[in-house]
Amino acid sequence: MTLEIVRLVLVFAHFIGLSAIIGAFILQLPWKSGFDFFPVCIGAGVQLLTGFGLVAVNEIADDVVNPWKVGTKLAITCTVLIVGLIGARRARLAKHTDSDVASLKPLILLAGITAMVNVGLAVFWR
Repeated sequence: MTLEIVRLVLVFAHFIGLSAIIGAFILQLPWKSGFDFFPVCIGAGVQLLTGFGLVAVNEIADDVVNPWKVGTKLAITCTVLIVGLIGARRARLAKHTDSDVASLKPLILLAGITAMVNVGLAVFWR
């Protein structure tokens, strides 16, 4: 019973991280400048930590864990985190040098689309 509560709290937090990434992506789709990668970075970090926690809880409960699925989702989440960190750094540099920030749009698109692919894997890979 206690392990199930821990699992549910981790799933809830995992969804919060996901919503931060995809919410930032959808919100910033029409923008031409002023991209904010902070929610992407925080969301990917939350997803990474809660994902590790979910795998640990499943291992403790002796549930079957597909290592290929976990590895693929880990790689995708790390990709989203790295893209978010690169975007945040470039946005900070662009702000200080008054350079073109339109080049950041592909990064926010990549982070959002990659996060949605991760959702698809979670739902459809059984």
